[in-house]
Amino acid sequence: MTTARPIAVLGGTGPEGFGLALRWAQAGETVIIGSRDAERAQAAAEKIKHRASVNVKVSGMENSAACIAADLLVLTVPFDGHATLLKQLKPAIRSSSIVIDATVPLAASVGGRATRVAGLGSTTDRRIGSGRGLGGCRFSKCWRGNVERRRTGRLRCGCVQRRS
Repeated sequence: MTTARPIAVLGGTGPEGFGLALRWAQAGETVIIGSRDAERAQAAAEKIKHRASVNVKVSGMENSAACIAADLLVLTVPFDGHATLLKQLKPAIRSSSIVIDATVPLAASVGGRATRVAGLGSTTDRRIGSGRGLGGCRFSKCWRGNVERRRTGRLRCGCVQRRS
C-alpha cells in the first residue's frame, strides 16, 4: 500500500536517508530526497533510479524546497547538524507536516562506543517550535528505557507504561 503524498527524506544523500529513500521508492512511494545541495540530491535520486529494478518516482531538491513539496518529512541527518538544520527549515515546515526524526542523539568518547544521550535539552519538537507533540514519546525516554531493560531486565520507559 502506498501513500498518496510524497515522502521528503531530509539528509537523504547520507547512508541512512539514502537507504530509506531507496526502499520506499522500490515499494512504490513518491520520494523527494532533500540535501543542503540540490545537485547532490538530484544525483542521489538518479542513483536510486538506476539501482531500483522497477520504475520509481524519486526526485532531489534542496532541503527547504523538499519541506515545501511534502508534508511527510523524515529527518536523517547526523546529530551534530540537527539543531542548525531545523532552525534553517523552520519557516518551510507547515504546522500540518508530520516530522519523523530518525536522528540518534548519542555521544561517544574518542574511539569508543556511543553510550550516552547527548544534548537532551532540545528536542525536535522544541527546535521547530510546533508547540504540539509529534506523537508518541521522545526518543530519549525510549533510549533510556532500552538501556534500563538491558541492565536490569525490566523495561522502565514512561511512554510504554502510559500506552499499556
